[in-house]
Amino acid sequence: KIQDGCDHRCSYCIIPDLRGRPVERNGEDIQEEVRMLASSGCAEVVFTGVNLGLFGRGRGIPLGEVVRMAAGVEGIKRIRFGSIEPFCLDEPLLEALAGTPQFCPHLHVPLQSGDAYVLRRMNRGYTPEEFEALIGKARSFLGEDLHLSTDIIVGFPGETEEAFRATLEMLEMTRVGKLHVFPFSAREGTPASSFEKPIPPDEIRSRMDRALMTGSELLGLYSRRWVGKEVEVLVERNQEGKIGGLSRHSVRVETRGDPRPGEIATVTIKDSVKGALIGLV
Repeated sequence: KIQDGCDHRCSYCIIPDLRGRPVERNGEDIQEEVRMLASSGCAEVVFTGVNLGLFGRGRGIPLGEVVRMAAGVEGIKRIRFGSIEPFCLDEPLLEALAGTPQFCPHLHVPLQSGDAYVLRRMNRGYTPEEFEALIGKARSFLGEDLHLSTDIIVGFPGETEEAFRATLEMLEMTRVGKLHVFPFSAREGTPASSFEKPIPPDEIRSRMDRALMTGSELLGLYSRRWVGKEVEVLVERNQEGKIGGLSRHSVRVETRGDPRPGEIATVTIKDSVKGALIGLV
């Protein structure tokens, strides 16, 4: 974790009141921890924060420089982000990620809604069209195989059936892979807690089911593109020869073989089952 706090103030979020303004660790401290992890045999680092993309905004080294710095540490073979907001994913950062071979081509970029009216009520700071254009730009830097995962909030006050369908359509247009779906839950003290037009609980549950079904279909569609190809897998576990780990594009892979946890194995993908890849070493 290299960042904490947020001052964006989405209308449904209490975090700015609980965590305060954005703060970040200094570059030397981060580099020292990365070196320590690498010396202990860790091949991958994941940078996280409450609002990771606010790292370095006008206060210190940019986030892209942190990525480059980590890539220069001997033994670090993979670098990932936990999550990054759309309004923080700018061109200089994308250039840095694209120019760092160790950075894995997966981005978790929260959408929350694909409807313009709902996004304004959420105070997200972008339109559906801007989100779609941003994802297109990200793919132009990181490749068409970029795995985009995202979050959506279902049942936000004022979300009509048409607005919900617009969200599902946006997921399809941006070719999302992994989808996280959350029902709207009012947080006391936030503007959204007093918004009119609440959605009935039964309707929220119905939309949750539909969104989860769409997410399962989209992850399956993304995963199937790897069938017949070789992927590099960072082994996380080996239980009596049964191996599990993640590909560079953050897709779960299952296979059998001798590689030990922490090693990177090349796996030929034979099938995709429920979004996971099945292969042979």
